[in-house]
Amino acid sequence: DNVGLVAAIIAVFVAQFLKPFAEWARTRRARPSLALASGGFPSSHSALVAALAAGTGCQVGLADPGFGCAVVLALVVMYDAMGVRR
Repeated sequence: DNVGLVAAIIAVFVAQFLKPFAEWARTRRARPSLALASGGFPSSHSALVAALAAGTGCQVGLADPGFGCAVVLALVVMYDAMGVRR
Protein backbone atom coordinates (compact mmCIF):
# COMPACT_ATOMS: atom_id res chain seq x y z
CA ASP A 1 0.00 0.00 0.00
CA ASN A 2 1.42 3.34 -1.05
CA VAL A 3 -0.59 5.83 1.00
CA GLY A 4 1.23 8.87 -0.37
CA LEU A 5 0.60 7.93 -4.00
CA VAL A 6 -3.06 7.10 -3.45
CA ALA A 7 -3.61 10.35 -1.52
CA ALA A 8 -1.84 12.36 -4.23
CA ILE A 9 -3.94 10.89 -7.05
CA ILE A 10 -7.18 11.46 -5.14
CA ALA A 11 -6.13 15.05 -4.37
CA VAL A 12 -5.52 15.83 -8.04
CA PHE A 13 -8.94 14.54 -9.04
CA VAL A 14 -10.65 16.45 -6.23
CA ALA A 15 -8.82 19.69 -7.10
CA GLN A 16 -9.69 19.35 -10.77
CA PHE A 17 -13.32 18.55 -9.92
CA LEU A 18 -13.56 21.68 -7.73
CA LYS A 19 -12.17 24.13 -10.31
CA PRO A 20 -15.48 24.83 -12.10
CA PHE A 21 -17.25 25.33 -8.76
CA ALA A 22 -14.56 27.74 -7.54
CA GLU A 23 -14.88 29.71 -10.78
CA TRP A 24 -18.66 29.80 -10.45
CA ALA A 25 -18.40 31.03 -6.84
CA ARG A 26 -16.00 33.77 -7.93
CA THR A 27 -17.64 34.95 -11.17
CA ARG A 28 -21.12 33.34 -11.23
CA ARG A 29 -20.25 31.92 -14.68
CA ALA A 30 -20.38 28.20 -15.42
CA ARG A 31 -17.19 26.90 -17.04
CA PRO A 32 -17.20 23.08 -16.84
CA SER A 33 -14.17 22.91 -19.16
CA LEU A 34 -12.00 24.06 -16.24
CA ALA A 35 -12.22 20.54 -14.81
CA LEU A 36 -9.81 19.45 -17.55
CA ALA A 37 -7.69 22.61 -17.70
CA SER A 38 -4.35 23.28 -16.08
CA GLY A 39 -3.74 26.36 -13.98
CA GLY A 40 -6.30 28.23 -11.97
CA PHE A 41 -7.58 27.65 -8.47
CA PRO A 42 -7.36 25.26 -6.72
CA SER A 43 -3.91 24.21 -7.81
CA SER A 44 -3.90 20.50 -8.59
CA HIS A 45 -0.10 20.51 -8.45
CA SER A 46 -0.14 21.91 -4.92
CA ALA A 47 -2.86 19.45 -3.93
CA LEU A 48 -0.77 16.59 -5.31
CA VAL A 49 2.42 17.41 -3.43
CA ALA A 50 0.63 18.32 -0.19
CA ALA A 51 -1.23 15.00 -0.23
CA LEU A 52 1.96 13.17 -1.16
CA ALA A 53 3.77 14.67 1.82
CA ALA A 54 0.86 13.97 4.18
CA GLY A 55 0.48 10.40 2.97
CA THR A 56 4.21 9.78 3.18
CA GLY A 57 4.27 11.16 6.73
CA CYS A 58 1.40 8.89 7.73
CA GLN A 59 2.97 5.81 6.18
CA VAL A 60 6.65 6.12 7.11
CA GLY A 61 6.60 8.62 9.96
CA LEU A 62 7.68 12.21 10.32
CA ALA A 63 11.28 11.29 11.17
CA ASP A 64 11.84 9.42 7.89
CA PRO A 65 14.02 11.13 5.25
CA GLY A 66 11.39 10.34 2.61
CA PHE A 67 8.91 12.54 4.45
CA GLY A 68 11.48 15.35 4.57
CA CYS A 69 12.02 15.11 0.83
CA ALA A 70 8.26 15.15 0.19
CA VAL A 71 7.84 18.26 2.36
CA VAL A 72 10.65 20.11 0.59
CA LEU A 73 9.17 19.19 -2.79
CA ALA A 74 5.73 20.38 -1.61
CA LEU A 75 7.12 23.70 -0.41
CA VAL A 76 8.92 24.35 -3.69
CA VAL A 77 5.85 23.53 -5.79
CA MET A 78 3.50 25.60 -3.61
CA TYR A 79 5.89 28.55 -3.60
CA ASP A 80 6.07 28.38 -7.37
CA ALA A 81 2.28 28.13 -7.64
CA MET A 82 1.92 31.29 -5.54
CA GLY A 83 4.23 33.15 -7.91
CA VAL A 84 2.27 32.03 -10.97
CA ARG A 85 -1.00 33.29 -9.50
CA ARG A 86 0.18 36.85 -8.87
